[in-house]
Amino acid sequence: MKAYNIEYDGDARFDFNQIFNWYANINPQLAIRFENEIEKTEHLLTKHPRIAQAINPNTRQRPISQPFPYNIIYQLNETEKTIIILAIRHQKREPITDN
Repeated sequence: MKAYNIEYDGDARFDFNQIFNWYANINPQLAIRFENEIEKTEHLLTKHPRIAQAINPNTRQRPISQPFPYNIIYQLNETEKTIIILAIRHQKREPITDN
C-alpha cells in the first residue's frame, strides 16, 4: 500500500509557525520537541490515514502526543493519495465542522 503525501494548507502552516514560536519563547527545546511530535504524527498519518477520528464526512482530527494539547485537522484526497492538513488547533477550541 502506497503511503500518502502530506500537504499543508496556508492556514495550517501559519498555525504551526505560531505554536512553534510560542513554545520557542518559553523553551527552545520544547519547540523542537513540538516539531518532532508533529513529524511523528504526520508519519503515522501517511501510513494509516484513516486512523484519526472523523469530525464530519470529509475531515478528521488526530491528537499530537502529550504534553501538547493540539489536534491536526486534515482531509484526505484519495485520488492523489494526499493528506491536506487544514489546521493545528488547541484541543480546547471548537472543532472545525463546516466542510
